[in-house]
Order: sequence, then structure tokens, then C-alpha cells
Amino acid sequence: MKLIASTLMFFLLTASNFVYAVQEKVEPEKIKLGAFVTSLYNINADKGIFSADFWVWTLSSKQANYKINDSLEINYSSSEFPRIFSNQNTEILNKKTVLQQKKIQGVFLHDFNLEKFPFDTQNLQISFEDGLLNSSLLEYESDNTSGFDKAISIDGWKIKSVNLRKDLKTYDSNFGNFTAPSKESYSRAVLDILIERNAPFIFFKLIMGLFLAVFVALCSCFMPTISEDIFSGRMGLLGGTLLAAVVNQQFADAKQGDTTAVTLIDMLHMLGMITIMILLIITSISRFLSQKESTSFNSVKLDLASFVTMTVFFIGFSFYLVLGAL
Repeated sequence: MKLIASTLMFFLLTASNFVYAVQEKVEPEKIKLGAFVTSLYNINADKGIFSADFWVWTLSSKQANYKINDSLEINYSSSEFPRIFSNQNTEILNKKTVLQQKKIQGVFLHDFNLEKFPFDTQNLQISFEDGLLNSSLLEYESDNTSGFDKAISIDGWKIKSVNLRKDLKTYDSNFGNFTAPSKESYSRAVLDILIERNAPFIFFKLIMGLFLAVFVALCSCFMPTISEDIFSGRMGLLGGTLLAAVVNQQFADAKQGDTTAVTLIDMLHMLGMITIMILLIITSISRFLSQKESTSFNSVKLDLASFVTMTVFFIGFSFYLVLGAL
């Protein structure tokens, strides 16, 4: 009896280990997901949002019993605006593949990077994730037929590309399920919408006032400081150009929107203000030299050297910053 019991126990353990090994090797269900953008609008950097209309669909086997309405989650949506689902459709292809489609209209969040404004590009993202099954049970695959309507027109922007890619999101939580691992991974499909700003003249519109102010400030170097009246007028002129640069900076801020980043426009304005401040200091030194009769380096030579040096300084650094943004 002991021999029979031991043999039976051996077979039971072997069978349980075999079942466990089979379960461990079970592949996750493959669900092909696609998306096609039909409209893109309301791109607002101040609020950090954009609006999009698009079709989303899934292709799955009949055995999978996958329901797009039950578990598909769409991330980066704004809670202030409700999503609209319409035109839902389900059909069987080739008697074995289930096609599920629905159209979505929504407002989505995006952290706009404006460091290179107005030559910036933005990668708008919408991600699709299953809310019920983790990556060990379900895996999304991107459909190569995803894309966007080439007729989409956005004021001030141009769509460079739209791509759908696979991704894996790991959460440092088991969401209260203490029987599960401390970390959970879920399969994702991420829709990348790459857009670039298409407003070439806005750059000149934002910096025209600054460049004119700096040009006038540089021309002040031809005002001799030997005369007290001309010296006073020169200082007043430089003070006026500095005020003009500050006002133009406020105008540019209103156009580019609120951001904590230091943008290209900000750096150009700081460069212009530094140039004018240096010219103010040089003007004071020039006035001091004009009062000294026995100096080998007089105020006229200083003013001429200052004009050449500061012109090269401002134009050179301006080109460096703009080319870096481009």
C-alpha cells in the first residue's frame, strides 16, 4: 500500500508541475490595434492641450472574445472635456477575425516644449492601453495601415508624420491585488503625432522691435561724448532703447504663451539687453576719457572700437542661437 501511495503521489506531483509549466509558457493574446487621425485642431500651448478626431480599431480572433468597449483605455485625455464615442462597428472578416471600430473625439494633454520657439516641433501622443489584462495575458501589436488624413490643415502648424508603435508600461504597484507581483506591466500602443510650427514670419514679427532697438543703440556710438548735451542725449537714447527691448519682450511673451522654459526669443532679448547695458557702460567710460587731455586712447577711438566690437558680438551670438534652434 505504501508503494502504491508513493507512486500515486509521484504522478500527482509530476502532473501538477507539468500543468504549471504549461501555464507558465502560455503566450499572451495578440490584439492588432490601429488608429487613423481625421482631424487635428485647437493646439493650445498655454493650456497644454490639443484636440483630435480619429478612428481606432482592433483585429482579434473569435476565440479571444475581446471587447474594445470593455477594456480599451485612452490615456492623456483632459478631464475638463468629455470624450465622444461614435460610429461603433463590429464585423467578422474571413470567418475568423473580428474587426471592431469606433470613432473618438477628444481633448488631450501635452507638455509643450517651447525652448526653440518659433522653430519648435511637438510630438503629440495618445496612448491605448488595456485596463483589465496585463502584458502576460494581452499584447497589442500596431497596425501598419495607421496614419492620418493628408488633407488636414492646421493654422500655424504642419503635420510631419503620424506613427503607431508598441510600448510597455510598468506600474510600481499591484493596485491592491496582494496576490500579484509588486509591479504590473501593461501592453500599450502609442500614437505619435509629430508636428512642426509652420509660421516663418512670426520670428521676424517678434524680434523686429528688438533688432531695431539694438541698431539704434549701436548708432549712438557715433555721438561724441565731449559735449555734455550730446552725452546726456546719448544716455537718454540708450535708456529709451533698453525700455523698447523690455516692451518688445512683453509682446513676445504674450505671443509665445506662458512657459517656464527659456525660449530662443527670450535668449535673443537677453542678448539685446546685455548689449545695450554694455553700451551704457562704454558711454560713461567714453565721457570720462573725453575729459582727459593726455590719453593715447581717446573717447573717439573707444566709441569706434565699441561699435565694431558690439556689432560683431550681437550679430554673431544671434546667428549662433538661431542656428542652434534650427
